[in-house]
Amino acid sequence: MLTSNLTNSKNRKTLNNVAAFNFATLKLCDLEQNKPYRVQQIQALQTVHGRRVIVDLPEIQKIVFLPERFKCLTNEEIDSLNKQKSIHLVYKGKKTLTSGKVANDLEFLELE
Repeated sequence: MLTSNLTNSKNRKTLNNVAAFNFATLKLCDLEQNKPYRVQQIQALQTVHGRRVIVDLPEIQKIVFLPERFKCLTNEEIDSLNKQKSIHLVYKGKKTLTSGKVANDLEFLELE
């Protein structure tokens, strides 16, 4: 079941683009390291692999799926983040966790 508010035409348009594969995706690891990318919108989608969170990066006209650990963001938290106009995603490369697993290291900044 999709939990996004489909009455919002922007959400509906993004969802329909995803359904029709009318979007260009980029792997997080393909972003330039330490470069801030402006985030136009954050959305949660229900995929065949479960709930996933995506970010729309208009500067490069790509959508990036965030790591699975971001699925814990609630729709209310995502809505609140979307109200902030100057959020930027910074990919910092890969890092080894204490468990020995390798994960994508990223952060979000609020820039003017």
